[in-house]
Amino acid sequence: MRAIFILSLLLNLHTLDAAELEGKFVLSVKPFHDDAYDAIEFLPDGNCILHNKDTGVAGSFKLYSEERLMIEQRSFVNEAKIFKMRLTDNLLILDQGDDKRELRYIKIPKGPHPSSTDLVGTTKYSVTYKTHQLENVAHLSADFTYSLKMRVLWPENQTYLEFTEEGTWKCSNGIVTYRVNKTNSPWLNHYYRELYLKAGPQGLTFLDAIKEAIAVAPAVTTMELPAAPSGYTLIKPKE
Repeated sequence: MRAIFILSLLLNLHTLDAAELEGKFVLSVKPFHDDAYDAIEFLPDGNCILHNKDTGVAGSFKLYSEERLMIEQRSFVNEAKIFKMRLTDNLLILDQGDDKRELRYIKIPKGPHPSSTDLVGTTKYSVTYKTHQLENVAHLSADFTYSLKMRVLWPENQTYLEFTEEGTWKCSNGIVTYRVNKTNSPWLNHYYRELYLKAGPQGLTFLDAIKEAIAVAPAVTTMELPAAPSGYTLIKPKE
């Protein structure tokens, strides 16, 4: 039987207008064996479409007084999930509670968007988050394959991990979907996505969905990471 979903948004009406939800939001990261929607599309008539893989299921949404999101699935047994939610200019962030991961959905922008050709090249990116630091260098090829070298550092215990990744990429409306084919990373993702806003000789301007900020990845000519900080111990990745 085809499942019917009803999507109700419980939001603070003083801080959010229903028109801000109109559009399509795509999931930023999907680990293997994850059941989160790949995308949620809000329509102007109060209906929505919930996407998983290549299928979309009809639903509806409503605005209420608190910043809560309730998803109700109606089939043989009615099931409902309630999330805390937050909306920024580019992101819809859903807190699942119970120590589960946050779901971050990127809003597809109206444009203009960088083309696939604009994104080809090598860039580096360094950033500090609350619990760790990240350094990576990535190359996007014209044949829609990519390679990545990454280092994650934990200042609290002065350890770090390095890993590599290879896969394919596809650009649509400025959003690149990376599908991992080979990696020795301990974090196994089916795919992850990034929103690119500008591209040029100096590098790429994109949305850091974790930091919730616009960032720049400068163009470089080598795939080598900088030297690891002195005093840090390397954690060997799996083979």
